[in-house]
Parts: sequence; structure tokens; C-alpha cells
Amino acid sequence: MQQHKTEGEKKREERKLQREMRKKKIEKLEKKEAMNSGEDPADRKQIIHAKQTYGDFKLKLSANYVVPENQRVNFAKKRQQMVLLEGSIHKLKVDFNKKISELKVRKREIIDRVKKLNGRLK
Repeated sequence: MQQHKTEGEKKREERKLQREMRKKKIEKLEKKEAMNSGEDPADRKQIIHAKQTYGDFKLKLSANYVVPENQRVNFAKKRQQMVLLEGSIHKLKVDFNKKISELKVRKREIIDRVKKLNGRLK
């Protein structure tokens, strides 16, 4: 013979079941995480490569060092860089002057508005 359960008892049992399910889920995730705690194979390859090539660098002071073509600096590259920088500076100056002009206009509008409101108060 089964007794009729009250609402409170039913809710308590539901919560108990939910807690147990959450506990099982957490344990399952912890086991999965423990299995995957090893190193990533891609990372492992990079570490091995870094250890093998450690200390393998070209001394720029050595007599047989040749600067790679893409790193060489010449007049044309520097001139292009200077032109781009001058263009950037000009744009910054123009934008700054435009902002100042807008602020001057806004200031005049505010002063006119304040004068108008003062005139209304008198």
C-alpha cells in the first residue's frame, strides 16, 4: 500500500534526484577532463621543434651574413614610407581643424542661446 505524498515531499524527492543527476554529470566531466589533461600533440611537436632549433640563429655581425631581400632598406621604400606618414599627418591635422571649427560654431550657438534665455528672464 502506497501512501499519498504531499507536495513538499514530492518536491524534495525531485530536488534529490536532480542533485544526484548533477553529481553524476560532474563526476563524468571530471573523468573526461582527467583523461584529456595530457599535452596536445600539436603543442608537443612545436616544443620538440623549438628544442631542436634552439640556438640556431644567424649572427648579423658575422662576415658572411647577408640581409634577406625582403628586409633590405632602400631609398624607394623609405620615400614611400615618408609619403604615407606625411599623408597621415595631414589627415590628422585636417580632422583636428575640422573638430575645432565645429566646436567654435557650437560655442557660438550656446552663447547665443544663453543670451536669448537671459533676455527672456529680464
